[in-house]
Amino acid sequence: NFNYRREIITGSNFKYDTLESKEVLRLLKWLVEIQSPSETNEMYYFIELLKEKIELENPTCKIDMDEFGNIYITKGRSKNYPLLISHTDTNQELYGDLRMCVLDDMIFGMDYETGEQGGLGLDDKMGITIILHLLKKFEILKVFLPVNEEIGLIGTHQALQNNLEWFKDIAYCIQ
Repeated sequence: NFNYRREIITGSNFKYDTLESKEVLRLLKWLVEIQSPSETNEMYYFIELLKEKIELENPTCKIDMDEFGNIYITKGRSKNYPLLISHTDTNQELYGDLRMCVLDDMIFGMDYETGEQGGLGLDDKMGITIILHLLKKFEILKVFLPVNEEIGLIGTHQALQNNLEWFKDIAYCIQ
């Protein structure tokens, strides 16, 4: 039987012992251990840290944040841009000391205060990891990191109502 999850994490293209894969795992660990449940102070703290990290590591990018906390990134100049999207909030409860653990081909969260397994919000924290990695690889790119998507696509609705012009030159979108 083909184990889809195992193949994705440990398949022939992903080796834990390469420098690049170790950097990606370190980045993912950093992202998931900063908890960001929807509409919480922790989410806005995460957004501020994320914006600072992007600014430090990508000095050629134009980075804006609207009044709601949505982040807009433009790299390079083009008539048409690819757009990458990943939301910044999670649908997880807050844990006292959440840590990402990697065991063989499994990634899971553990609250080191209680010893209980906890959710990491890997869906879009992994998306943000991929986006941060691709920002280093591509010269032409737009990135949209909306807030409060887990509770009704609030960030995207606000962006489309208040900042539609930013999306006018998008050739295609990957979310």
